[in-house]
Amino acid sequence: MFLGALSIFQVLFLPGFLCFRLARVKAESLVECLVIVVSLSLIVNYLYAYLFSVLGFYNRTSALGLLVVELMIFGILLARDMRLGRKNQVTIFKPTSTPDRWLSAFFIIFASLAVFFSVLAALKASLRFNVFNAWDALFSWNRWAYVWTSGAVPDHVEWYPQLIPANWSMMYLLSGSRELQLFPLIFQFKGLANKV
Repeated sequence: MFLGALSIFQVLFLPGFLCFRLARVKAESLVECLVIVVSLSLIVNYLYAYLFSVLGFYNRTSALGLLVVELMIFGILLARDMRLGRKNQVTIFKPTSTPDRWLSAFFIIFASLAVFFSVLAALKASLRFNVFNAWDALFSWNRWAYVWTSGAVPDHVEWYPQLIPANWSMMYLLSGSRELQLFPLIFQFKGLANKV
């Protein structure tokens, strides 16, 4: 379960945050920062899955290796900030104006509710064999995620983008099982709404 939670951290936060920090991107509010970080994370994970699948190295070992390297870089950045006395380096997470504070408060409430309903849906879904019930997620996206997990680039995808299946495959690799479908369920908001 710990690796499953860590896989969510990897897919939604860690690589995007590292790119964000290393590129010294400036954001005006928490919402803007989170949108950039999550978007970058999804894109970096997709590019990693694609490149390593083409090279034949996309497997659990390489995914765990990537995670370890990213956590080391994260630790180095954190230690550097603490050494330089920048305890509150992430000032970009603090809104500067009153409207941003309201927006941030709304976002925090929304994110808290999303986490709550995700956990609730995951608990309900854990009693079922297959948590996906929508056609695309069940018969295409999850099947493509399995193909990605096996280290291959899916073929016959027509014009379907592969960002979501590639990121699901990262979750499957890091959690150590393709049968642990409750973590990718977080991305299927329609399925999440149906289960709650």
